[in-house]
Amino acid sequence: MRRLKLSARLFMAMAGLSILSVVLMAAAGMAVMRRLNADVGLFTLEQSARALADLAPRSQSGAQEFCDLVSRGSSIRVTLVAPDGTVLGDSHSDPAGMENHAARPELASALAGTPLSLSRRSDTLGLDMAYAAAPVTENGRVGSALRLALASPELSSRQRPFLVASAVLATILAAGAAISAARLGASFSRPALALMRAAEAWSAGQLTERARGVQDPDFGALAATMNDMAGQLASRMADVEARKTQLDAILGSLDEGVIAVDGSLNVVLMNPRARDMFATVAGGPGVTPIGRHILEATGKRDVERLAGDCAASGKALSAEITVYGERTAILLARAAPLSSLSGRAGGAVIALTDLSEYRRLERVRADFVANVSHELRTPITLIKGFSEALADRDLDPGQRERFTSIIGRHADRMGSIIDDLLTLARLENDDQRQAADLRGDLAAAARHAVESVDLARQARRATIRMRAEWEPEVAAPAGLVEQAIINLLDNAIKYGPEGGTVELDLAPDTDPGYARLSVKDQGPGIPAADLPRIFERFYRVDKARSREQGGTGLGLAIVRHIALASGGSVEAAARPGGGSVFTLRLPLAPGAATPQG
Repeated sequence: MRRLKLSARLFMAMAGLSILSVVLMAAAGMAVMRRLNADVGLFTLEQSARALADLAPRSQSGAQEFCDLVSRGSSIRVTLVAPDGTVLGDSHSDPAGMENHAARPELASALAGTPLSLSRRSDTLGLDMAYAAAPVTENGRVGSALRLALASPELSSRQRPFLVASAVLATILAAGAAISAARLGASFSRPALALMRAAEAWSAGQLTERARGVQDPDFGALAATMNDMAGQLASRMADVEARKTQLDAILGSLDEGVIAVDGSLNVVLMNPRARDMFATVAGGPGVTPIGRHILEATGKRDVERLAGDCAASGKALSAEITVYGERTAILLARAAPLSSLSGRAGGAVIALTDLSEYRRLERVRADFVANVSHELRTPITLIKGFSEALADRDLDPGQRERFTSIIGRHADRMGSIIDDLLTLARLENDDQRQAADLRGDLAAAARHAVESVDLARQARRATIRMRAEWEPEVAAPAGLVEQAIINLLDNAIKYGPEGGTVELDLAPDTDPGYARLSVKDQGPGIPAADLPRIFERFYRVDKARSREQGGTGLGLAIVRHIALASGGSVEAAARPGGGSVFTLRLPLAPGAATPQG
């Protein structure tokens, strides 16, 4: 059931109270008037009975005639009763047929010498009557009693005009009270409704809304206070929203993941970086983690344990956590207690740093040092050993010549390694990176590279097939581009089968701002597990064969650095049907012609 409005409730309450008051007052007035009218009637009837008693006959013979004479022209009943209760005369009935009236209270009192008036029901007529009786005395002795009777309806008919007037007046007063209650209710409800509408708007977030049209002094002060409160609240909400936006921007720009949990370990904050770290195991990017338990949001028992221990102990803790997914990530998790408003530990905030790249670089650095040491130790050991052998004076000339050749070959290998390392150092230099702003003819660089590896090609009886769909200019130095292509062709010749074919294709890239150069060989291919590390320094798929071929293990690393320095990229993939394909992507020089132009 819908509850009535405030104005209706006020009107009904005040109107009901006013009408009830008027009705009660009218009822009380009418009751008093009825009682007063009855008392006046009885008093008048009693005085009339006393006066007529003095005129009443003292003998029985004139009693009936007296009663008829007195009551003539009126509705008053006149009765004369002997001292023994015998009815001597009655104006409305035959005395001979009436019973003894000695037991009637008013007559008993009058026969005893005391006048009496009262109202009671008549046993003879069966009507409510008003009675008044007075003694008829003779020589100081009560000889009979005179009684006057008047029916109550006769008395009530005299009160009717007053009752009608009272009812009309009560109705007028009730209507006036209702109108006054309506106006008074409206005067209360109008400002109250204005305040209520303003409060509803504020609760809906519309803090610019104000309570208007409140003229009442008391309500006006309240409205002014509430409007001022709404203004302050709007200002504070705007400040909180601005701070939240700033905090979201800061947390969103962090490279570290941040997770905050409450005392129940439910997530209250999780920045985008943290969501990315656990996206695979926590339901994907479309699932919000806010409000979920940290174990459900991250999928890691180690994270839950760290947060729980930190929140329980109130101390900062840290741990390394490994997350397995599409990419295995090593995270450094640092947890600090998060205080509640009461000052007690109410949760924890966890900062997550991805150490995967750092650990990979540590591994690459360690591998690089080990590989450099190994690559240099072998030729140094051989040079030292054969140098000591050459000191033997009894060594025949043939062996001396062979030992000298071995020493020279390994010295050349050491020189190649050092040259390649210097090339990588130059590529990593900032000045060398600036050289990428130069222009180079990619097709010309490819032809020069084919000429440069011709001796190696002849030694392996290999064939190089070059296809150039266009001859673009790229934003890279021609010398570095040629060096990169030479390294790719040299690897393809060395690791391909003797008498095999190497394909060199130059074509537009799917990105219109780049050119693509591909080198395809017929070698043993590269296992999928080795593809991500194939461009690392000294990394070899088949270490024994690589050394037999005389490689330094730095050629592909040089290609990668040349591509990156030029703003391009290089990637390796398995070739369908066997072999490998290396793709070098380089940006076109500004204003360079496209295949369509």
